[in-house]
Order: sequence, then structure tokens, then C-alpha cells
Amino acid sequence: MLPSDKQVFAAQLRRKQLQKQLPLHDLHPKFCTSLTESEMFKFQKFTNKRRLKAAGVGNVTDVPGDKEKKCHRCLKMIERGGFCVFADRFGKDLLWHPSCFTCATCGELLVDMVYFYRNEDIYCERHYADSIYPRCSACDEIIFAREYTQAEKQTWHVEHFCCWYCDAPLAGQRYIAKNGNPYCILCFDRLFSKRAHACDHPRSSAEIQREQVVGALSSLKRFEQGPLWSPVVTVSQSAILNNAVVQGYKLVQYQAVWCKQIN
Repeated sequence: MLPSDKQVFAAQLRRKQLQKQLPLHDLHPKFCTSLTESEMFKFQKFTNKRRLKAAGVGNVTDVPGDKEKKCHRCLKMIERGGFCVFADRFGKDLLWHPSCFTCATCGELLVDMVYFYRNEDIYCERHYADSIYPRCSACDEIIFAREYTQAEKQTWHVEHFCCWYCDAPLAGQRYIAKNGNPYCILCFDRLFSKRAHACDHPRSSAEIQREQVVGALSSLKRFEQGPLWSPVVTVSQSAILNNAVVQGYKLVQYQAVWCKQIN
């Protein structure tokens, strides 16, 4: 029996893990923001298949028989006289250490031993669903729509792929990502663009992107620190170390920072 203070912590941890492993919007459509008729049909089909063919609850029991058994997860032996977990969808021949009865994707212990069977392994509901459908990075709901956006190694509902700052829709638009979040060009320039050292003009995202292309093509290292120069600032010839012509501009390397000089 846990002390009273530990019981409160354990209850909070269990509730937090339940919210993560069994999100409500995966369990019932009333918790989803909006589902079309076709998406509702897919949702019901998915939940029925999950209930009939995947969902289960692990059972903790004594190690059966008089011989040691091998754990299905860690492949180590489960000692006689100890406890083990068996999952009915795998049959009684496969056993786990209680500490090894974890989601195959996130490695977290399965809350209340609730598991979902797929590809000869066990998953929490979140990662069971993720193995079948993409999940929106904005609303965290499963994407049942035929069309969705993939960007920055994430997936989004088309209507949810928006600028992180102003919520302007970005589907089919140019954007720049920072810390994994997409920004429209205007917001990125306003929030993150550095200012030129000589004239204090803001350097646009287009300039930054062009410099990154040239920097990647060259074998020279590009540093983010040091003086920055805008396109309208004249750079003395003695400062020019290397140059290249890109989109009508001469790019010169000055103090290991790409700056630009109009031809």
C-alpha cells in the first residue's frame, strides 16, 4: 500500500498517462472538432475494428507450470514463483514481465494493462491509431480526410496548417519553419529577421533563404554571428574574399557572413 502522498502522485500520473495513451477524441466522435459524413463513416469503421480485433486487457498472474518462461519483450527468463502478464489476443504461450508490458512505439507502461494488438505486438491506443492513420500536429486528432498536409516531418489537417503567429492558412503557400513551427513570410520577417549592421535595415526571409542556398553550394562555413550587411550597403573590394552570381545579385563573403551587393 502506497503512502497517502504517493497515492495522490500515482493518481495524477495515471490520469496524465490515460490522457496521453487513450485520448478522448480517438474514442468517441463527440470529442472531435468536426467530422464530415465520410470521415464519420471511417471513424466508426476504425473504432469497430479496434474493438473487435485489437483491444484487450493484460492479465497479471503467477508464472504457470514448474519451468521458467521467456519474456516476449526482453527475451529474458521469467523466474518461477514470480509474476507475469499474458494477453489473450496472443494466447497463453506468450508472457511478459510486468515491467515489459509496454507500448512497442513509446515504451511506456500500458495504463491499467489496456493494450491494442497489431503486427504481433502491443501498443497504447494512440500509437495503434498512428500506425494506421496520420495524426494532426495541431489538434492531435486522427486524420480521416483524403487530403492533408505533410510538412516538417509532421502531418496536419489542411485547414490546421497555419502560421504559428497569425493563424494565416499556409496550405499551398510559402512558409518558413522555426523550432518545428511554421510561420508565414511576413510574420517570420517581423519576428525573427536580423538587422543589417551598417544600415539597420531588416534582412528579409527571401534574402536569408538565398544566402542559405549559396552557403550550401559553397564549401565554406557560414557563421550566424558577426556583422550583417544588407543589399544596399556598399562593400569595399578589399573585404571581398569570394563571390558568386545568383538571381542577378553578386553575393560576397565578408567576415564569414554572406552579404549581398547589387551589380
